[in-house]
Amino acid sequence: MRIELAAAALLIFGTACATSSRPKAIDLDDGTIQIRVDNRNFNDARIIAVTRGGERRLGIVQGKTERDLTLPWETWGTIALRVQMLAGDTFTTPELETGPGELLELTIGVNVRGTTIRR
Repeated sequence: MRIELAAAALLIFGTACATSSRPKAIDLDDGTIQIRVDNRNFNDARIIAVTRGGERRLGIVQGKTERDLTLPWETWGTIALRVQMLAGDTFTTPELETGPGELLELTIGVNVRGTTIRR
């Protein structure tokens, strides 16, 4: 539901701001991004943000649970998320451009290779 509202808001703002080359951020909190993690795997997962500035541990999401993580983020740039299953497998998402105030949704599949990220 929240992603549909966010998409509708982006459409409205995008139409009103046709000169902007970047989509408007959802104003969750200036200077941060929120990462909603849905871990559908049985095992716990360590989530690490991978950016041009390096790597930063965000937290652990227990198996079969959801958790919201936040990351300081003050400018537009790319981010990938590394998922390290505490039982062994590791997967890194493709890079995604994001900006302050955005909500990213990370879904960890039963098979870690089925992990997806979207704005």
